[in-house]
Amino acid sequence: KGKNENDNASIASISRVYSCGSNERNQLGREGTWKRFQVIPELNNHLVVQLSCGYNHSLALTEAGQVFGFGCNLFGQLGIRTEHESLPKPTLIKKLAHEIIIQVACGGTHSIALTKKGLLYSWGSNGFGQLGTGDKGRCLYDPVVITKLSSIAVRCISAGGSHSMAVSYGNNIYVWGKNEFGQLGLGDTANRLSPCFQSALSNQEICYVSCGDDHSAAITRDGGLFTWGAGMYGQLGHGKFSNELLPRRVCELMGLQVSQVSCGRCHTLVVIGSKGRIYSFGLNGCGQLGIGTQTSESSPVKISGPWVEFDANEVTVRRISGPVVELNVNPEIKIESEWKDIDERMSIEDVDDDDFSGERDISLSPTFISSKGDDSDSPVVEEPEDMESAPCGRSSVEISEYISDPDSDCETEKPIFSNHLVSSLGGSVPGSHPRVNHVKLLAASASKGDQSFILTTRLDVNFSAVDYRNIGSTGNIYVFDNSVFDNMLLIDADERIPDEIIEYIESTFGSVASWNGSYLSSKTSESSPRINWESAYYGFNCLRKCPNQRLTEIAMNVIQEHLFPTLPTNCDNLDDEALRIFLLLPLFHIFHSEVQLKKIATLLSPFSKCMNRLNESAKKCVELWMTAVDKEYFQKLVEAYKSGVIFNLKEISEVKKKEEEEKVIHRGSTTQASAWLKDGLDMLRFLNNVNQKTKLLLYKEFYVPELHDTADIKMDYVEWLRAKHTTQKHPTNLFFCDYPFIFDAAAKTKILSVDSMIMRQKAAENVFQFILPLPHAQVVLTQSPFFEITVRRGSLVYSAAAQLLTERPPSEYKKPLKINFESKLSHVFVLRFLFHVLLHVNSLIDEEAVDAGAGVKKEFFLLLTKELLEIGKDDENSVPKFIEHDNGHTIWFNPNEIADYDLDIYELLGIVCALAIYNEVIIYAPFPLPLYKKILNEELELDDLSYLDQYLTKSLKEILHTSYTENEFDAVYCDLYFVATITIKGKAQEFELCKNGNTRRLTYKNRTEFVELYWKFMLNKSVEKSFGAFKTGFSKVVDNNLLHLFHAEELMQMVTGESACDWYLVEKDTVYKEPFSATHPTVKMFWKVFHSLSEEDKRNFLLFLTGSDKIPIVGLKMAMQPVKVSDEHLPVVHTCFNIVDLPEIYTSEEKLRSKLLQAIKHTQGFALA
Repeated sequence: KGKNENDNASIASISRVYSCGSNERNQLGREGTWKRFQVIPELNNHLVVQLSCGYNHSLALTEAGQVFGFGCNLFGQLGIRTEHESLPKPTLIKKLAHEIIIQVACGGTHSIALTKKGLLYSWGSNGFGQLGTGDKGRCLYDPVVITKLSSIAVRCISAGGSHSMAVSYGNNIYVWGKNEFGQLGLGDTANRLSPCFQSALSNQEICYVSCGDDHSAAITRDGGLFTWGAGMYGQLGHGKFSNELLPRRVCELMGLQVSQVSCGRCHTLVVIGSKGRIYSFGLNGCGQLGIGTQTSESSPVKISGPWVEFDANEVTVRRISGPVVELNVNPEIKIESEWKDIDERMSIEDVDDDDFSGERDISLSPTFISSKGDDSDSPVVEEPEDMESAPCGRSSVEISEYISDPDSDCETEKPIFSNHLVSSLGGSVPGSHPRVNHVKLLAASASKGDQSFILTTRLDVNFSAVDYRNIGSTGNIYVFDNSVFDNMLLIDADERIPDEIIEYIESTFGSVASWNGSYLSSKTSESSPRINWESAYYGFNCLRKCPNQRLTEIAMNVIQEHLFPTLPTNCDNLDDEALRIFLLLPLFHIFHSEVQLKKIATLLSPFSKCMNRLNESAKKCVELWMTAVDKEYFQKLVEAYKSGVIFNLKEISEVKKKEEEEKVIHRGSTTQASAWLKDGLDMLRFLNNVNQKTKLLLYKEFYVPELHDTADIKMDYVEWLRAKHTTQKHPTNLFFCDYPFIFDAAAKTKILSVDSMIMRQKAAENVFQFILPLPHAQVVLTQSPFFEITVRRGSLVYSAAAQLLTERPPSEYKKPLKINFESKLSHVFVLRFLFHVLLHVNSLIDEEAVDAGAGVKKEFFLLLTKELLEIGKDDENSVPKFIEHDNGHTIWFNPNEIADYDLDIYELLGIVCALAIYNEVIIYAPFPLPLYKKILNEELELDDLSYLDQYLTKSLKEILHTSYTENEFDAVYCDLYFVATITIKGKAQEFELCKNGNTRRLTYKNRTEFVELYWKFMLNKSVEKSFGAFKTGFSKVVDNNLLHLFHAEELMQMVTGESACDWYLVEKDTVYKEPFSATHPTVKMFWKVFHSLSEEDKRNFLLFLTGSDKIPIVGLKMAMQPVKVSDEHLPVVHTCFNIVDLPEIYTSEEKLRSKLLQAIKHTQGFALA
């Protein structure tokens, strides 16, 4: 694609390159006449596929991916270090010889090149930052990688006078360099020293860009044309002669599909491929618009030339015989004579290799370059001895005689003359092999000068108009190709792998750009990673199934040695499309293979490190994309890192055991394993954050139960607390408490226990420090190990409030609770306790684990909670503190105004719920999940209202996402106002959602505001005071440091128990008193009968055994012991201890079933009526 201010270079055939024009800087690449096209002989042995020209230098790209430069090298624009100011013959750029180059672009005095691996190189002048290296001024004589774009899959490149642009596979534009006239399209005139994402066109799916000297143009996927930058000559096509700092669509061409665009110095050419039309606009002092005048145009003007316009949708091409074809547009159009005439006037096949004749006069209309005749027949302009005296024919438009870089630090700056017409014959498409034959519109090219060339060829049955919107129209970088993976399946296990397959693996798997450019799908939304998951799964599954495992080994080595070191870091201000690799890489099957130390060291840990190196905005982008992946993908990734964490935990544990046995410290091995462990935990934390949004997995699937056997959880919590209050750095800087999502219920119970112990110890230390200064003090410190309170059964709420609401140190609340009743115990408890003492005084199971006060404590919690929740419920003259929702299955705070003294009730309930956690007692408090989210300061949303009232939530969603038109909506909901209706004690009450809400009607336009105000009123605004008091009480007991350990669901289950129960696990965990055992006939018969019961009956058994129909989050501890009585007796339970007494022998299953059902259906236990 020749774009040169002083010379023309053209690919005339698949093996010949011609040039003509100014040659004062050797930019023709040959000797001889400058006024005629002549072959560049040094390129005859190379298949040149692309040409690009700057002001005074040229680059030629060969099919082999080599780049040759010739012409001026004052600023290093040839990429060749030499003492000479110019090179007269094409010379290989050796610094790029190790790369396969697929595209080149010459700016005025700089150059850029794209490699097959997706790297973008630049060299030459850098006065305005046009090299994209992050600085300016210093010329670069050697090509350097533009690191800012190394992660972007670049589709095409373009270089202007002093600015550069690249289009990505994601259809985004990146710009850098000079911006004096807004040619970067960033909304200002500040130069950019490194590539910047052009956000203005981010929604337009840009496919191709072209740079003029100081203006730019871009084509969209749907054929739209945008231009921006310098517009003083009308080169932007917007109908005015002014600059544009932001891209603006050329409205005159709307409705037409632009397939090509080419920017000259101050003019622009546009091709409408489907119509066979060419439009031009901009400066026309030299007739470069081809419209027959020298008047500049600010709007697109169609060029009439010796070619045929047609509608591609209506054209029919049929071969008659040999080279003869028939073109039919419709029966009335006959164009054969026109084609014949054109055929006679232009035929490059008859041209002498040495002699293309050229004219030096201005041509105001498209004219064929004649190939007939010789020197005597063609108009000749004598070559002046002094190039400066050559006629320019530019009318009043001149290019500066001195093209230098004012901001350059290059030592050599000499005048570069620019006073000859320049053009590019053919403007061949990069990466293609054009044949210039007769009359098929193929390409249009303007140059940085003031002229234009149109390349045409014969229209035949193989007709295919060049369209720059197609990704195949330019040289393409390596991307994953499923057809190549299919071929890999054919390579046997012991077969030699072909070199081209090895090269393909090394090039694709080692290139970040190749990963990011692979398996692209169409853009569906801004939050979409644009990955074709079906194709991606197919490709990587092919690699997994390959019989030859050496293919996987090569890919693994390339990823480890070349890919990971080049992944994006937190230093990069990246666009989103540079991050697709973080979703594609986990598809590599080694991620999900059996965990091994090598896998952790070479794949899992490095990938996690790379993820952690990303800046926060990049992490949030990957996190957002992860929320859209399928469950199988996400679960496999979680399992892979969980396996790695468990493997490292065991490694560290074994090393420590070995150290204890050998009394030798293996510090290196534990340090490395700890580092890998931290990497794995960091990745699990990232995945857990994703899961909190998607709920793809149960939070329990992140638990790592192996911690109990491999780590000291209690000591980890102590060290974690110490590190939070000291500047001293921990040796490994790794605390499991920073990853609370891996703790199961048992681990969190241990932490609660050690936290209680720490608080008690602190309290004792404070007392000791207080009395220490007293002289001759002899004090005996007696501190009770219990939090002891005395309550009256007849006034349980008031007596409990009097003691629990009293100001006391936080450590007091965290002691084991001991309850003393002033009145007699409940008859149920007395009878059961006496029965146990009389019959089984020496037969308690696991006596050390039994708390003799557990039953009393359990009764206290259940009765107190019941009374608190029912305050005001049955009294018609009082206001209930809580109201029921969802048919009584859920309760919530009363939204009515409450007196300040009533806040004590809410605070007391908060204390009770928190005490239940520390004392491992589950209570009946049917608050919905949003309560616990609010305790943890989690943001609520509309969906959270469904835990409170499903029908209300559904109705609000129907209002929000209505299918009604505006008029229909307003008619249907005309009776609704901005008020919330809540039923309290069977009566509907209305609450205004906003000021004057009872007179503000719900309409189609304000429905979003209505829904938001409604759910926020229900969950937040209406309960602000009451919930605040509840949280105050809760926080008196549970420290904020501990709250971060819990999920909202876990916190809820710690208070009220877990609904889901694995009954077979209950059986497995049950202990027995001899002669009972798991294999005893009566025990086996019991479990057989139990598992055959309905779910409701099983829940009733729980109520019979424990006083609650839910199980503690830490699991149910149950015991079973024999009683030497007949099978006519009912089974008996000891609710204080979770013990079941069974007759030692049952005569039949039917008898056991009958007695068991009779017992559980007639018990009251501590259940709430």
